[in-house]
Amino acid sequence: MYFSGMAARMIFTVLDQNGVPMTNVTVMEEVTPASTVQNAGPVLRPDGKVHDMIGRGSFGPPLSNAAARAVAADARNTPNQIEQNHTMTIMSSSGKMAVATHQRTMSNVDANGNLRPVVSMRTTGGTYSNNYTFSHTPIKVQQVPAYVCPRVFR
Repeated sequence: MYFSGMAARMIFTVLDQNGVPMTNVTVMEEVTPASTVQNAGPVLRPDGKVHDMIGRGSFGPPLSNAAARAVAADARNTPNQIEQNHTMTIMSSSGKMAVATHQRTMSNVDANGNLRPVVSMRTTGGTYSNNYTFSHTPIKVQQVPAYVCPRVFR
C-alpha cells in the first residue's frame, strides 16, 4: 500500500521502569476518530522502537508522479486540522503490559483558521513543500496489573 500527501513520522522507544530501552515488545494501536487508517494487528518490535505516522493524503496503489504531486498539492492547499487520540497497548516478552496515550494534531492552519504559507524544505532526498505543523501532548503511561485466575477443579 502506498501513501501520497503530507505526513509526519514519530518514533517512540519503549523503556522499562529504569529508563532502559526494552526489546521484543508487541504493540497494538487504536486511534480515534475511528475513520483513521491504522494498523489493525499487533506489531512485534525487536528493537523496542514504535514507528508512527500521521498524515493527510491518499492510500492505495502507487500513483504516477503527477498524480502524487496533485494529491500533495491538495493536502497543502486545503485548510485542514487533524486531531486524534492515540493509544498504544504495549506487551513485553516477560508478560508485562502497559497502555500509553497521547493526543496529536497535524494542521496547516494558524490559530485564526487561515492557511499557513507553503515553504520549501531541503532534505537529503531532495526538496519538498510543506505548510503543516505537528504537535502532541505528553505521553501518559499506565502499567496494567497482571491478574492470575485460579483454575477451577471439579
